Amino acid sequence: MQYFFIIFFTCVIISNFSQVFGSLYCNPTRTFIKRECNSTYFANLCYTLLAPHACTIRINRQVLCETALQTTMNTTQNVLKMLVKLSKEDGIRANKTEASIISGCVSDIIDVIDNLNIASINLKNKLVNKSILRAIKAQVMAYIKYSIEDDKRCFKRLSKGFVRDYLKKKIYYAFSPSIKLKAITLSLVSRI
Repeated sequence: MQYFFIIFFTCVIISNFSQVFGSLYCNPTRTFIKRECNSTYFANLCYTLLAPHACTIRINRQVLCETALQTTMNTTQNVLKMLVKLSKEDGIRANKTEASIISGCVSDIIDVIDNLNIASINLKNKLVNKSILRAIKAQVMAYIKYSIEDDKRCFKRLSKGFVRDYLKKKIYYAFSPSIKLKAITLSLVSRI
């Protein structure tokens, strides 16, 4: 039993050391993330979402952009899940117009995710020289812009169609973080 307590307290001490030194190691990275996020439209949101990944990002703009893009993709996938769940509700399935509009938005979001995946694949390519960097950066930015256009298409459907106000608000509310993250990612990628 005595050995158990010695081993347990040793593990606790080692764990505390690793947390303290790990956070000290990541502090310069957080400063880098803060500086980069200050160049975006939604600086606080950017920092809040990317700071937890500081030890992975270190001081690397490409990894920062990859992380921002991955966060954007995860948020967009959550929007897709919400829309699919919404489309299965009885009240919406009964209303053919709303069901059609939400179905169109689901297909738009699938296109968004496809565009973000292509952007992510392009961004993860190892950048060798400046001409390749410029080409990849242009492709990534184009695919992020395409995804923003797909979002706009869904919004046009919502504004033109006969959708109940509470549904519009629910969908707009779900889209909001995703759209902000795309703007953040676009801004960060433009600085590579």
